[in-house]
Amino acid sequence: MAAALEAFAAKLANVLVGMAKEEVETLLGVPGAIAKLETTLADLSSILADADRRRIHDPGVERWVRELKDAMYDADDILDLFRAMEGGEDPGSPPRAAPAPSACWSALCRRSPAATRKIGRKIQELNRRVEEIAKRSSRFGFVSQIVRRCHRRRYHRRWGIGKTTLARMVFNDAVLESHFDKKVWLSVNQEVNEVHLLHGVIAAFGGSYHGCAGDKALLEDTLKHAVRQKRFLLVMDDVWSDRVWSDLLRAPLGACAPGSRVLVTTRNDGVARGMRAQHLHRVEKLDLGDSWSLLKKQVVLNEGDESEIDGLEDIGLKIVERCDGLPLAIKVVGGLLLNKGKTRDAWVNVSNHFAWSMTRSNDDINKAVYLSYEELPPHLKQCFVFCSLFPKDELIIRGVIVRMWIAQGYGHDIMRSTLPEDLGVEYYNELVSRNLLEPYKRSYDLSASTMHDVIRSFAQQIVKDEGLLVNDRQDVHGIAGASKLRHLSVSKTAIERVAIQKQVSLRTLLLFGRCITELTYFRNNISCLRVLHLQGVDLVDLPDYICHLKHLRYLGLANTGISAIPRGIGNLKFLQFIDLMGCRNFHQLPDSILKLQNMRFLDFRGTRLTSIPPGMGKLENLVNMLGFPTYLDDRGHAWSSLEELRSLSNLKWLDLRGLELASSGSMAATAMLNSKKHLKILDLTFASRLTDNGMIEGTSNVIEEQERAEVVLSNLCPPPCVECLTVNGYFGYRLPRWMRTMSDFPSLRRLELKDYVCCKQLPVGLGQLPFLDYIWIDHAPSIVSIGHDLLFLSSSSADDQKVTTGTRITRKLQLHGLSRENFPSLVELTSADNPKLQRISNSPRLRHIVVIRCPGLKVVKDLQSLRSVIWKDLDADALPEYLRETELNKLDVYCSLRLLKLISLQDGSYEWEKIQHVQLLKAYGKRSTEDKVDRHIFYTKDPYSFEADMGEDL
Repeated sequence: MAAALEAFAAKLANVLVGMAKEEVETLLGVPGAIAKLETTLADLSSILADADRRRIHDPGVERWVRELKDAMYDADDILDLFRAMEGGEDPGSPPRAAPAPSACWSALCRRSPAATRKIGRKIQELNRRVEEIAKRSSRFGFVSQIVRRCHRRRYHRRWGIGKTTLARMVFNDAVLESHFDKKVWLSVNQEVNEVHLLHGVIAAFGGSYHGCAGDKALLEDTLKHAVRQKRFLLVMDDVWSDRVWSDLLRAPLGACAPGSRVLVTTRNDGVARGMRAQHLHRVEKLDLGDSWSLLKKQVVLNEGDESEIDGLEDIGLKIVERCDGLPLAIKVVGGLLLNKGKTRDAWVNVSNHFAWSMTRSNDDINKAVYLSYEELPPHLKQCFVFCSLFPKDELIIRGVIVRMWIAQGYGHDIMRSTLPEDLGVEYYNELVSRNLLEPYKRSYDLSASTMHDVIRSFAQQIVKDEGLLVNDRQDVHGIAGASKLRHLSVSKTAIERVAIQKQVSLRTLLLFGRCITELTYFRNNISCLRVLHLQGVDLVDLPDYICHLKHLRYLGLANTGISAIPRGIGNLKFLQFIDLMGCRNFHQLPDSILKLQNMRFLDFRGTRLTSIPPGMGKLENLVNMLGFPTYLDDRGHAWSSLEELRSLSNLKWLDLRGLELASSGSMAATAMLNSKKHLKILDLTFASRLTDNGMIEGTSNVIEEQERAEVVLSNLCPPPCVECLTVNGYFGYRLPRWMRTMSDFPSLRRLELKDYVCCKQLPVGLGQLPFLDYIWIDHAPSIVSIGHDLLFLSSSSADDQKVTTGTRITRKLQLHGLSRENFPSLVELTSADNPKLQRISNSPRLRHIVVIRCPGLKVVKDLQSLRSVIWKDLDADALPEYLRETELNKLDVYCSLRLLKLISLQDGSYEWEKIQHVQLLKAYGKRSTEDKVDRHIFYTKDPYSFEADMGEDL
């Protein structure tokens, strides 16, 4: 992208430096040409940062940059041919020492002399272009810059509060869950396509708009039926005109149940008045004091930092004053300062930066965002701008975006031996730490994020000459008007063929949702593609011409309807990533996939794939292998798919499926999981034995199957370096030996046990794991105890362990938010439908408990930090006695109407005595789970406040 000019030039230079230039030049008949190109690019490298900066406000510089960038893209395509030949003629051959470049090129010249001469002419022409462009650089007086080394640090900070963020907090409030049948978030924006908007709202409410075509009246009627008698919360975010409500949504949404609410965010008071909003809340700019406090929160990481930062308050106040009280601007600048360090010089440089005084024709670009962008190192600029290709409502998944960066050549550093995937994660985390990406609240370990509207708008302005995002609200003629698009992202229901076919230089094509059905639209203009992402596209057959995309690195087909990939896929020598997750019809891999020696990522999760071609173990560059099927071919020489894992020593994430099909422990042992020194994530899945009604499914030889499952899991011991472990569907009675000594896995951070149906014991020794911060146990009906056997290594017998707490998990136990010290540091616990759970105790740091239908729970003690409880049980006749002994700041109660009435009597009620000491009480009464009538008690102890609405029937 244009923003990546400096980084792109560095990438090309690195490739040229590593080439055997003299031999290749001789064979191509262009002596000195490649060396000359290398020299010219090196001469230009020192002025590219200044050119990239000045192009934003100087049209002449922008044209010069565009010409240079086009030449570099062409050079990259030509160099791809060099890299294709360096590994020999047959990329599917067994690993061996690569032949000398001269031998490779000699073979090429003999096989295709015409093609060789053509490449030589292209290099000569490219040299002339680059030399002419370099000569014209003197007209602009560019300032040379000494390249500096960038020191990166990774920090995570919470996002600030603006209109959308405040609305999101309301939308995600757990207390509202029981009030509404449906909660819908609707991003409206400035340009509204009424038909597409109605499609989205209907789908969000669970309706179907198929058969309505573009008939607005039919769609409105369909929406009316979809919301009839439903009590909903609708958030309409970023509304620019009240007409979207008055002319489109108000009438059909009027069929809803009483108590429905609509929350609107807008930049215009007139919109709120036009929509007849009953309550207006203006999110005001921050004053200087609050602005400084917000900035400090971004840069103070611990108590020791605070005094040092206070010493910079005079400069900090000048900086936040420039941010004009805008939380987003303060957050972004805070992220920049966090990476700059706590020196006075660094802060003064930010305060005096030229970006604050820039005059631009486009006032929508926030100066603080530009400042943060300008201070990004080149490799982060290209990664940041690429993120703007994701539509507003599409999560930016860390793994996906990192793979796309690698495919574009962004994740490479010749000065470090780090894997490109690890380098990409560093880049992603740094964008998060700089507040340019906002972590998605429900994701684990920053694995998903979003981009704020203002930041996305800025990034799209930077990349406007070569990258375009087309959505339902945008006119497709913008595609036709673009000169040379390199990156195109489409989230539109339909797109004009003529607009697409004029773009012949695409390197990225991202299609989201049901945006297009005919890939033939793109046949003649995707020959340069590096990234092809077809997520959720209505696609049944993948055309054969895909196999001619010789530059392709990334092929994303997740959630499409394809059943196979073409046999010619092996011709794509550079292909590194294939994503087939959720392709429910997909059932067979072609043998030619074994030719893809550069393959790093394969995802078959959610497919019907049950076998793989023998020889997959030759793909030794694989880093992620997901949905790998267990398969045994006992015809002739017995062969197991698990054998193929033996040689895949670079795996970092492995997901094994169908382990119930493993015939023996020795078969599982051939995978040699324990020897994989890089394995961080391991998912082990057996077919679930739980039926829809929660019963355990049995067979005539169930004991034999259980014993086999036990020995299979015993032989799939992870390496000590594993960080995330998931075991699904395990139906053995006994724990494997390695799960009885979990202290052997000191790096473990996340553990999930799902459909853990027959085993009576949980893993032993979790309390000794210093980094464990997330545990999820789901559907474990046979567990008879949780206690010291979960917390500590134990030499006592199983019988001794059973009596430690007397608990029984019948459905789900969710544990998360652990500290990094030890397991008793648990801070949040959820227990649902556990009728025999009797005690929760000895967790001194536990702060929050959710108890749902656990009538046997009688003892809650030794929880010194407990401050919040959510208690739900519509069948209970009384509140639990243990509430008396707590010191709660907050209590949420969901109970029967009778119990709510007893609470409302206050001093005249025995139930009130149990909870009157709570600082904040919210109690809700219902006849049944389907009852949506609002009956509540809101109570605050200090200052005293009591509000009761018992409904007309009480």
